Amino acid sequence: MAPRGRRRRERGATLAPCPRCGALAPVGARWCAACGAVLAAPPAPPVTAPPLAPAPRRGGQEVAPRRFGVVELALSLAALICAAVGVFLLIAG
Repeated sequence: MAPRGRRRRERGATLAPCPRCGALAPVGARWCAACGAVLAAPPAPPVTAPPLAPAPRRGGQEVAPRRFGVVELALSLAALICAAVGVFLLIAG
């Protein structure tokens, strides 16, 4: 069994020289065992945004996003006013 804290070196493991001291270190090591220099990590894969969903279509035509009508806007405004008055009454209480 390998000593605690040490990894067993596998046969055929790829080794790379340390840029500071030149000692061989396994590829993927975070630091050099000889001099303690931080070894370069492999580059992270580029982060890309997921593709945008296509616009919904109805009968071959693009459907515009739904907008609030006058009634929905009035109801939302009334609910907001009621909530503000309720908070005011709780604070003034």
